[in-house]
Amino acid sequence: MPTHRHGPSSPVSPSKPWQSRVPSFRAAIRESESEEQLSRENTRGTTQSRSSTKTARWWRIQLFRGMINDVKRRAPYYWSDWRDAWDYRVVPATVYMYFANILPALAFSLDMFAKTNASFGVNEVLLASVLGAVVFALAAAQPLVIVGVTGPITVFNYTVYDIITPRGTNYFSFMCWIGLWSLVMHWILAITNSCNALKYVTRFPCDIFGFYVAFIYLQKGIQVLTRQWQSGDTSAYLSIVVALLVLIVAYICGIVGNSNLFQRQVRRFIEDYGTPLTVIFFTGFVHIGKMRGVQLSVLPTSRAFFPTVDRGWFIHFWDIDVADIFIAIPFAVLLTILFWFDHNVSSLIAQGTEFPLRKPAGFHWDLFLLGLTTGVAGLLGIPFPNGLIPQAPFHTNSLCVTRQVSDSDENNKGHVHRIVDHVVEQRVSNLTQGLLTLGTMTGPLLIVLHLIPQAVLAGLFFVMGVQALEGNGITLKMLFLFKDKELTPGSEPLKQIHRRRAIWCFVALELFGFGATFAITETIAAIGFPIIILLLIPVRTFLLPKYFSPEELRLLDAPTASPFTMESVGGNFGEDVDETIGDGRGDDPPLRGLTSTSSSSMSDKYRSVGFVGLGAMGYPMAQQLAKKLPDSSQIYVFDVVRQSMEKLCSQENGRVNSCQSAKEVAERSNIIISMVPEGSHVRQVYLDERAGVLTADVSNKLMIDMSTIDTATSNTVREQALSKYPSASFYDAPVSGGVLGAEKATLTIMLGCAEDDAQLPLLQDLLGMMGKSIFPCGGPSLGLTAKLCNNYCSGLIAIATSEALNIGMRSGMDPRVLANIFHTSTAQSAICDKWNPVPGLCPEAPASHGYQAGFKVQLMKKDFGLAVETAERVGARLALGKVGLEVYEKTSEDPKSSLQALQPTIPSQQSQPRPIRIQSTMSSSSSSDPKVADAHKTLFDAGLEMRYAVAGKTYVDRALQNGSSAFARPMQEFVTESCWGSIWTRPGLELKQRSLLSIAMLCALNRSTELGVHVRGAVNNGASEVEIRETLLQAACYCGMPAGIEGFKVAERVLKEMEAERTEEKK
Repeated sequence: MPTHRHGPSSPVSPSKPWQSRVPSFRAAIRESESEEQLSRENTRGTTQSRSSTKTARWWRIQLFRGMINDVKRRAPYYWSDWRDAWDYRVVPATVYMYFANILPALAFSLDMFAKTNASFGVNEVLLASVLGAVVFALAAAQPLVIVGVTGPITVFNYTVYDIITPRGTNYFSFMCWIGLWSLVMHWILAITNSCNALKYVTRFPCDIFGFYVAFIYLQKGIQVLTRQWQSGDTSAYLSIVVALLVLIVAYICGIVGNSNLFQRQVRRFIEDYGTPLTVIFFTGFVHIGKMRGVQLSVLPTSRAFFPTVDRGWFIHFWDIDVADIFIAIPFAVLLTILFWFDHNVSSLIAQGTEFPLRKPAGFHWDLFLLGLTTGVAGLLGIPFPNGLIPQAPFHTNSLCVTRQVSDSDENNKGHVHRIVDHVVEQRVSNLTQGLLTLGTMTGPLLIVLHLIPQAVLAGLFFVMGVQALEGNGITLKMLFLFKDKELTPGSEPLKQIHRRRAIWCFVALELFGFGATFAITETIAAIGFPIIILLLIPVRTFLLPKYFSPEELRLLDAPTASPFTMESVGGNFGEDVDETIGDGRGDDPPLRGLTSTSSSSMSDKYRSVGFVGLGAMGYPMAQQLAKKLPDSSQIYVFDVVRQSMEKLCSQENGRVNSCQSAKEVAERSNIIISMVPEGSHVRQVYLDERAGVLTADVSNKLMIDMSTIDTATSNTVREQALSKYPSASFYDAPVSGGVLGAEKATLTIMLGCAEDDAQLPLLQDLLGMMGKSIFPCGGPSLGLTAKLCNNYCSGLIAIATSEALNIGMRSGMDPRVLANIFHTSTAQSAICDKWNPVPGLCPEAPASHGYQAGFKVQLMKKDFGLAVETAERVGARLALGKVGLEVYEKTSEDPKSSLQALQPTIPSQQSQPRPIRIQSTMSSSSSSDPKVADAHKTLFDAGLEMRYAVAGKTYVDRALQNGSSAFARPMQEFVTESCWGSIWTRPGLELKQRSLLSIAMLCALNRSTELGVHVRGAVNNGASEVEIRETLLQAACYCGMPAGIEGFKVAERVLKEMEAERTEEKK
């Protein structure tokens, strides 16, 4: 049945660049859903409905385990990190990150130069950036993280200077000991798996820290401008103007990059290079006209590759009192706290949920490397480098490869937008930008840097501060609170919070945390600000849940990174991920938290995928998975028709494995997908006490039911699954698009999940192998609600379209003309355009193929009835619901609709127009008892499915057509029910054995026509020519030679015909 073309809009917008068997299931109906796909194609999918509530102990004192597992996870990707660099995106990403890293570093060097009496200058800051880039590019588990000099370490450095130098202590030697002590502390924390505590780090402390860093940037810009009065009023005022112009122009470049102005290549160039070009332009701008005569302060530099002050690069750390060595310990503790939080958060943001990363993270190992660079930096007398939070997403975003998708719904037809396809994950861009930074320390480039006015660097501070504020969660919440309630769209997640006071309180707490952090940095105790940042973590974890409800916290706060990223540290808060890597037993790893959207790199997570239900829809969907999953993946399938499993297994050459029950599928798979016709079947698949999915241990596994059923059943299955296995996940994901959409992988999939679901990337990737348009619908069972609403709408449109065409044809109109009018007028719909019920108007429509393979009226009656029940449950008033349901209920009594789809009878020139007729499924026999009629119908449908599978669709359709008269039809129904529905579907004998038995008996009875059919069926069921020959010889021996000779003639003729057919197919 086609569905209406007006689908929901895609919720995803591009991110900013800166930031045994089943009882009674044997006779089940197969859902041959030829449903129209929602026309909004090429949209990006999303998803998850819940996260686990099972909490694990975060501090697992198993020495070195975290580091070892990080290396094991990442090591298999090391060489691909270099090979994958052969991609054009690496070139602009390298240039972009060179400027994005060096320009803030130069600004920080100016600040430290002024506040540490020239102890740190340009060369020290550049060398610190080089050290971080080279070490992390070559050896880090996550080479996308950019390491350099940050605003907080600038505050730390000059605060230590203010405390230590009045005592007469050698500043560089003291800083060296801080670095060495911190190295030891970093290594202790890495060895003891301290990064497991990152599971408690949510957006709450990250947003506060980001807000603090943003204001630090703004403050630094103002401080640079205030120093310009030392050169005179004119210089100061010109510096203010230049700084503001830098801010305005750079900000406009960001706006243009995200607009629809110019061509995409131009926009991308402005987006990537707008800020560095702004710096270059205003460096020359101050020399225009009368500004040339104004003396502006410029960036101070020193000799190439030499420290700013007269000293060597290696610090004499022994030139210090023993007491001062131990005084450095508390400073090292504060530095370690700062780096533990700052670097790990920057790494989390660089691997945020908006980036479809394919390669694993490694926080423990990277913390170990950070300790190494901290110690080396201390020995060299340079600022300690660590992860750059404001620039954290810049590198990842610059490596995103996007693709263009179009909107095809009526309201946005012709509009296009871009979505992220994948990220070029490699090490070359980080290493190269570090080497370019090293080249900047050469004499000629230092001369160029010396030309940059300090006012331009002040403007750069403003740019970074504004950009950091713009995407900060605190800013976004405040903007929401200040918006007009009437003009705030309903899609805004915060509108789901009923207590508006809760939002105000949450924002107030965040601002209080920011205020406390910022205030302490303005005092001599500024060095202690990392402690306040660290305290925000337990505040969020233990105190906020006492006032805010779980639903409010879900909307106000969220994990910083996806579970895939967090696997290194045991998952996000509330999840329990087994960190064991390669236990040698062949067990599949826990599935929780994949974010990748590239199937080629997911072999470790897609190692085992299960599929239950190989009907008309399920079979081609499973085929698509077999084609697109990584080569190392294994697929486990179960269906009550064993022949369907055997056929799929033989086609996929050992990659697909048949199972004896849904339970076995669940035991052998990490992902379990089900696609069955009705809610009763879903209950049997999951809840059957002997062979259901939930009789297996599905902890940490993902279950996706793609059946169209009632929401009550889906919620029941989900609740039982999650109550029994809290770490499991269950989603409803009904589809639209029919058999054709399943065969072409163009299905529309409606996910019962929230848009901020942590499992979104995995679901997008997995379901994208079977469908084209994937929509998150908001939460559990809402995918089914969307599907039922869609089919309710399309069901009414189908009736109206058929009736309207019938009116026109009865009046003498050419249906083609009328269909064209509909297409360009308000009656336009996908039903008319793609699934027109008049033969010949749409080549791929069932009407143009004898009304075969259409969406059966019974299935529409089921879906339509479920939609009406849902409306009654939620109190929605329906004017046409009962009328439409009555039409489908009455039509389903027509005995011919077991073969045909929605059909208007076309009046001919030789006959009077006949009334429009909607065909139905199998007649309910002669019984007036509804239960008996349903039993007949169930057996008939199961038998027809088996009959198609064994004898072939062409023969069966011809037999049914020849026996469609009122006199002959009961015999066809009896054969289909009793023989094929009752006997052939029984367990105990394989289909091949039944075929060989049938050949022997038909040979004995000398029934040549039927014998030919079953010879063909035996081949379809896997029998060889030798087995067929020996069966006929056995029959001839016991039933007579004439019968045997005739049997051989028939069999030889059929086998030759099949060989000719195979040869023709190959051609």
